[in-house]
Amino acid sequence: YGLLRVGQKMGVFFSLGSTVYLSMVLWGGVITGFICLRQVDLKGLIAYSSVGHMGLFVGGVFSNNIWGWQGGLMMLLGHGLCSSAMFALANVNYESVGSRSMLLTKGLLTVFPFLSFIWFLVCSSNMAAPPSLNLASEIMLIVGVLGKSWIWGVSLGFLGFLGGAYSLYMYVGTQHGSLSTFYSSFLPIKVRSFFMVLCHWLPLNLFFLNLGILTSC
Repeated sequence: YGLLRVGQKMGVFFSLGSTVYLSMVLWGGVITGFICLRQVDLKGLIAYSSVGHMGLFVGGVFSNNIWGWQGGLMMLLGHGLCSSAMFALANVNYESVGSRSMLLTKGLLTVFPFLSFIWFLVCSSNMAAPPSLNLASEIMLIVGVLGKSWIWGVSLGFLGFLGGAYSLYMYVGTQHGSLSTFYSSFLPIKVRSFFMVLCHWLPLNLFFLNLGILTSC
């Protein structure tokens, strides 16, 4: 957020060398996306996905136009809610199963079907599926960066594809497949855990109904 505010006040300085900065942050986000697809630690995957999203945000800031700035503000809010919800779900998995490894926590759909549904909602929001705020933010950021130059289209395409790929990998890797034989029992999930995640997911999607609240900031 501080980078966003400084960028609005010092746009001339941000435009100097912006090509180099855009190359670093956008292709850095692409590399991080590939790293996400190699993760087996659930919290590590979520953390790396945040780095990839912030690469697109910084690219929007260095685009030095209103689309990039407003899209960046939306992404900060949207990904803040979505990332927090994913970390909360990862903690629910850990408390119930006792492991963060995606090799051991697979097949939870057969044990906790409603939890799997919540996982699907959050992962779909993370991959910018409608009507999440992440969809609006990514569209505005892409328009802002392409407004700077069309040469960033390839890296933006990779970012969008990898964002969907590792979100699906996270969901399928934890909820589908054969149930691990390593565990013989699972601890029950408390209702407050579901309520906590829904308190993240609902505003993440309800903001989409009135984007003027954010674009007027």
